[in-house]
Amino acid sequence: MLDKILHKNLKIPYLLNFQILRSNEKSKGTIIFLHGIASSLGMWKDAASQASEDFDVLVVDLIGHGRSPAPEWHGSQTLSAQARAVARTILHSRTIKKPIFLVGHSMGSLIAVEFAKKYPLIVNQILLLSPPIYREEPSKQITQEKLLKKGYRDIVDNPEKAFEFVNLVIKMGLVRVKPIKDTKYFDNLRESLQTAIIEQDTYAALSKIKVQTRIIYGALDPVVIGRTIRNLGRKNRNITTTRVLASHDPTKTMIKEVYKSINKFIKEKNG
Repeated sequence: MLDKILHKNLKIPYLLNFQILRSNEKSKGTIIFLHGIASSLGMWKDAASQASEDFDVLVVDLIGHGRSPAPEWHGSQTLSAQARAVARTILHSRTIKKPIFLVGHSMGSLIAVEFAKKYPLIVNQILLLSPPIYREEPSKQITQEKLLKKGYRDIVDNPEKAFEFVNLVIKMGLVRVKPIKDTKYFDNLRESLQTAIIEQDTYAALSKIKVQTRIIYGALDPVVIGRTIRNLGRKNRNITTTRVLASHDPTKTMIKEVYKSINKFIKEKNG
């Protein structure tokens, strides 16, 4: 009850579980990693280890994931709520040094966009890996988008069947996450799917974004619409896109592209 009053009614952002993997007094900047749905901050261990020692590294568990709060009220995991929670966590850490680079995977990439929309003066560059960006207007969606959204809605509307189906997908190795044994946790994931992915407005946000944005996606990714991403790259000069030979999960090639982009930013900043 108190949780709902504080965070729903009074709009106080949640404080997320986080880890500072690296901190350097002479840091050139801070890299913050945001994981995708059904994952946690642990997914970034290898990626973070590849970062130059010149950068601070922060990883977080998003709302409903890992050791962060898992609210039971609808609307607790919207992109806006997640972005505000990330902002509070950054301030709470007291170690963040500019420039700030936000790296998000899948749902985490949508949250990175929302963060940049809300706090453009805080973040210097966002790097989006495998972003599941879908248009809001059905008339502008291609067949693949419509089928994906229908599939997501089926998961939200039919939890018992979806629970078995999602675990089958995990067992087949199509996504690299642990099997889901807790139905309560699965309800949290359905909330994320509904309010962060199905109800997103990320395409509209990226169309107008002024923060430097790099999108890296796999040519074999079944949930990413390459045509939509390439269209955004043509539409907004602040966006650059890179397609690599990969599926949905982050690969070493994607992470190399992330650090290449960050190092280029630092080099241009320092003249």
